[in-house]
Order: sequence, then structure tokens, then C-alpha cells
Amino acid sequence: MRKFIIGVLIVLMAAGCSTENKQWSDDFNMYLSQFNNDHEGLNKPTVDFQQYQTFDRGEYVSYDEYLSYFYNGEIPRTAITMEAAREDIEFYFQMLRQFYGGYLHFGGDERFEQAKAECLSYLNETGLIETNKLVLIMLTATNFVKDNHFTIGNKRSNAASKYFSNEELSFYKKDNKIYDAKGRQVTAVDQDQAAENYFYLSLDDEGQVCWHFGLLLKQYPQPSYVLTYDTGEQEPISVDYVYLKNTPAYTESVLEGVPIVQIGEMFTEYGENRKLADQFLNSAELLSKSDAAILDIRNNNGGNGLLPLKWIERYVGQRVGLNSSGIMIYDGDLEINDHLLADDS
Repeated sequence: MRKFIIGVLIVLMAAGCSTENKQWSDDFNMYLSQFNNDHEGLNKPTVDFQQYQTFDRGEYVSYDEYLSYFYNGEIPRTAITMEAAREDIEFYFQMLRQFYGGYLHFGGDERFEQAKAECLSYLNETGLIETNKLVLIMLTATNFVKDNHFTIGNKRSNAASKYFSNEELSFYKKDNKIYDAKGRQVTAVDQDQAAENYFYLSLDDEGQVCWHFGLLLKQYPQPSYVLTYDTGEQEPISVDYVYLKNTPAYTESVLEGVPIVQIGEMFTEYGENRKLADQFLNSAELLSKSDAAILDIRNNNGGNGLLPLKWIERYVGQRVGLNSSGIMIYDGDLEINDHLLADDS
């Protein structure tokens, strides 16, 4: 699915309001229309749930036993025997088979058994292995799992990409070609002639639609890049990590008559964050009554997945159908099963 840079504010139009009588620029209206068209073109996938419902997860291990294996109060060791490492690997992949929701999605027995065999092949018959090395072996063998929550030893094999950009220089786009303020077309970035792949939709200091040079990378970029223009000129361009420091947990404000809600995480609706969650949900009705509003989720670090859905339903005033399919199968050992309703699960 196409990735959109969350560094750009999401602008929400009140339901039923036409943009034609607003003071938006032609460029803004065009990109908003294209964004909506692209979104409406995404179809819910057809998923056969039978394989998930009938999958035999093998020898049963209770959730308490599973937790006791990891949280037994021992000081983590820097090295373990090869025999212990083999036991850990066997147990680890057994737990993935029983508890990991993405097990079938990422290849099931065939793929994970292959990964287990790869891990075991690195071990000698006798001796010790450093635990950091064992973690690296397991991360490498399971790098086919594209899941940012998937961690081994508090390390991730699929680190999230960071956005680096130069927001001082503004460019514009015409016929899928990138031009600078002088009207020069960018024909290459370093040696790459697909220059348009390095520019992302944004807003300049005047609030006008523009394109900024940017990179989505898992590691820090090189100090500078070279832009080549159709005039034959070449100029360097540098980037900085785009990050909002000191993002507030939650704020409401008004700027020139436009209400703005900024939220740094999606709070749980229970415990000490209940009040903030309620505030956020109540803001939906405030924003829905305005001709234009801003919901600022830059640097939002996620959390409660139901909260934004509830917010959207309050904003539009009706239940919203999701463009996704999902199934939850709960471990029979968990007491939470007794409290789940069909709609929740």
C-alpha cells in the first residue's frame, strides 16, 4: 500500500461541505480530489478464514507457563551452552506456532520450520554461544516476517523507516516532472534519473502545496545529494531528520478560526488516560461542525487501535465500515474470553 508521509497535516473537510466555495488553491483541490479517488479505489481483500480456524497449533502450552519461561527473575546471561540454545530455539518456534497471529500469514510451518533449521545449523555440538549472537542468528533467519512489532531480544529485524527531508527548498510538480523555483527541471538525484521518487507532497511556509526533497530510510543518509537540472547545472542538497520534539500528549487550539487538535498517542480508554481519551473523542464533534479543521497526528506513536476508529465514527456521525478483514482467535486459557463480545472480537 502506498505510504503517505505523516509530516503533512491531515486536513479534514466537514461532511457535506463543498471545497468549491472555499479559498483553497487549485493545486490543493486537485491533490485532495486525487487522494480521495485513490482511497476509494482500495478494495477490501477477500480472505478465506477457514485455514486460520482449523489450524492445529500443536502441543498446548498454557499462557502462564509461557510467561514464566521469560519472566523468571533470573539475570540475563551473556552466554549459554549449545544445548540450552537448541532448547531455546525449539521452544521459541513452538511458541510462535501457538501464539503468533502472523504465523500462517508469513508462511506457516513451511517457512518457519525452514527458519528454525537455519538457526540450528549455526550451532556447534558442544561449547558456548554468546546470547547476543544467538539473537542476531534468530533475527536474520526470521527477517521474512514484515512486522514492526516482531522483536527478539528487544531487537527488530524490520526497523521502521525514518523520514529525512530538506524543507527549506520548495519544488513543484507538473506532468510528473519536478521543477525548482527557477523553473529548472530536476533530471537526476546523484546518478538516479528517476528524480520524482525523491520528492514528497508537502506545504511551504505560506501554506501552499509544494514538494520537498525527502528520503525514507532505515539508516541515516549520506551528508548531501547532488541534484542535476535540465540546464546541465548541478547543486548539492542536504537533509535533516524530520521529527517534532516535545510533541504534547494532547492539545486543542484555534488558529484564524480553524480548530486544531494535536494528539501524540492513541490513549487507552481505561485507567489514568481515560480522561484524555474522552477529550479526544469529544473533539470529533467540535471539528465536524467547522468548515475546515486540522487533526495533527505527526509523530503520533500509536497505541489503542479502536480509539481513532471511534473518533472517525463520531466525526461523520455514523458507523464506518473498515476497508480490511480480520479475525481474532483467543487462547482458551485466557480469562479475557469471558468478557469479549462478538463485535469486539
